[in-house]
Amino acid sequence: MKYKPLLAGIGLLFVVTMTLVWAHEGHKAITTKGVKIDDKGILHLEAAARTAIGLALQKVDFGTIEDTVPLNARVMLPWNRKAFASTRLEGVVLDILVRPGQRVRAGEPLAVIESLPLEALRLERKQAEIELSLAKENLRRALDLGEKIMAGKEILALQAARDNRRNALATVRKKLKEIGVKGEEDLTVLAPIDGTVVHVDVELGRHVEPTKHLFEVQDLTEVWVECEVPENLVGDVELGQELDFLPRAYPERAFAGKIDYLESSMDAEENVRRAWARLENPDEILLPGMFGQAEVVLQRVEDVFSAPKGAIVTDGAERYAFVQQKEGAYKKTSVVLGLTDGRLVEVVDGLYPGDTVVTSGNHELSSLFVQGTLKLSEEAKRGIGFEVEEIEFREVAHVVEVNARVVSPPDGRGVATTRIQGKVLEILTMLGEEAEPGQALAKVQSLELHSTQLDLIQVHLERSLVEKQLELVRALARKGIPPRKELLRLESEALDLQSQFETMRRTLLVMGLSRQEITGVVEQEETLPGVTVRAPLEGRVTDIKVVVGQVVEKGEALFEVVDTRRVWVEGAFFESDLAGLFEGPLEKPVVFRTVAYRSREWESKIGFVNRALGEEERVLQGWVEVDNRDRALLPGMHAKLSVTVKRAGEKVIAVPLRAVLRVGHKRYVFVRQGKEFKRVEVELGRRDAHHAEVVRAVFPGDLVVVSGVNEINNAFSAVR
Repeated sequence: MKYKPLLAGIGLLFVVTMTLVWAHEGHKAITTKGVKIDDKGILHLEAAARTAIGLALQKVDFGTIEDTVPLNARVMLPWNRKAFASTRLEGVVLDILVRPGQRVRAGEPLAVIESLPLEALRLERKQAEIELSLAKENLRRALDLGEKIMAGKEILALQAARDNRRNALATVRKKLKEIGVKGEEDLTVLAPIDGTVVHVDVELGRHVEPTKHLFEVQDLTEVWVECEVPENLVGDVELGQELDFLPRAYPERAFAGKIDYLESSMDAEENVRRAWARLENPDEILLPGMFGQAEVVLQRVEDVFSAPKGAIVTDGAERYAFVQQKEGAYKKTSVVLGLTDGRLVEVVDGLYPGDTVVTSGNHELSSLFVQGTLKLSEEAKRGIGFEVEEIEFREVAHVVEVNARVVSPPDGRGVATTRIQGKVLEILTMLGEEAEPGQALAKVQSLELHSTQLDLIQVHLERSLVEKQLELVRALARKGIPPRKELLRLESEALDLQSQFETMRRTLLVMGLSRQEITGVVEQEETLPGVTVRAPLEGRVTDIKVVVGQVVEKGEALFEVVDTRRVWVEGAFFESDLAGLFEGPLEKPVVFRTVAYRSREWESKIGFVNRALGEEERVLQGWVEVDNRDRALLPGMHAKLSVTVKRAGEKVIAVPLRAVLRVGHKRYVFVRQGKEFKRVEVELGRRDAHHAEVVRAVFPGDLVVVSGVNEINNAFSAVR
């Protein structure tokens, strides 16, 4: 007995479904058990039939719709949230003060190093202090004795000795200051940033060098999520758009952010554009490498009239809902739709506030209405952006279509390198920032650079002292007091010091200091903390390959800068295309479109064609230069080039390419015949960028569909 209600429901549902065989919209009213369609097209269902199909209702109302797109994403740590720590001088590890997982502050000691070079500098400082003290004392005694006992040249020599000792002491003190050691304290390795120690590559007693990374510190309180934007969505995803990141590890939790950076090129292997968004991560549960999904909000509309998406039935090009007229009575109503977010759909026309629509069971109801021919309601036409165009005679040029890819010209990309081995002291730019030629991107610290600057300062001071002595000796020489031998000695020493100065100045230029920076070092007698890494060209910083504290080698590329205001489109021409390509002027007109921007096209001319076929692909490469100041075109994008190789001659019957539907090897157009549409197979001849010659099947004056073709084809398949 308990199975009777279930069997009754199944039987009733069978009766409802079988009415598909007889029911036609607008025909004579049909009555079956529990189901009736009257002559006004209103469907009446008894309570048992409503129960059998699980009918559910809901009122339409105003709501907020978010047009979103899901993207694959993963958590990553940007360059400015991690850093390396290393020793400034070679030595042996005496003590390790932290362990992995420990929080540290910038400047906090991580390890203690016993360094023989440091002890040597301290001895040098002590010796310099003693020698300066003795030099001062010798000069004081000489001045006390006076010129009657001590010759003037001897006093000058003692003054020079004092000044030399003073300069030597200043130099060694600057060396110790550069190392960061105060007083007699030990050499320590310091934390470069606030964060957590994630890696310790050191042990007690090990000998360490300045070129080795000993600790890695990461700050996870803010992370980035890297999203993969497919090529067909590149035109939709923009800077500033909001997103929610849903990590696989925490599927019930969403992390909000917005797109802060878009890569300036496509990934050649994955064929995606990468987008980054900052995410606050105060509890540090998001870890680098975690995968998830990012829901990017393309558009948000508030207080929009909307219906549940489940209330809308899609049938080819038609969109409709079942509106309750009274209990048990439902009217099929065509609608025009707008935005949707998967939950709600905007209703532009067809429904009204307060309408009650069927949200479950509507597909069963739709099976009762069968359309025998392909007709479109006015709502359906508006919904698919329906347009028709008249076929006419027109000139059609001969065009060659080839596959192509957007690339950066050789002079549109560059890398910023360091000229010395050293450690990254500071990063002065951000990913995606516009850079001018020569703009400072980073500072690289080097003991060699520091020592060379100190040597330059010391030679400059010695040269200054010798020049002062030389000036006094020349004055005495004019009075015939000193011997000529002393004058020649000082002049020779001055020339030697000048030669050393020029050698060191040129060395610093090669290391990367500018002439102005070197002049400042000499005049202020202060060393610069590092050499500046500069942008090689005007463009955007597209890659930062280093972090603070990282040891870099001479010539290593630290940044990538790309100027995409001008790009090339590289096409691959087959041998069969070459006759037309090389006939007449090379600069032939070109129209090209991309996968990312299907409704947009660019015009240009062939700029250069290679003169040798590829041995493997057997294609010839040709390039088109394009003005890209809006930076819509990205290196790596796929494109289709339409090259006009021969101008149009006589007029022919032509159809817009937008009207042509490709199904396998066949080509079709939809011809409007009154209120109905007929799918017609056509044979095409030559074509240009916008039209194709029609060899047979359609005629001038025929109206063909040029917008909404795919939707109409879906509808055609449903009624065929």
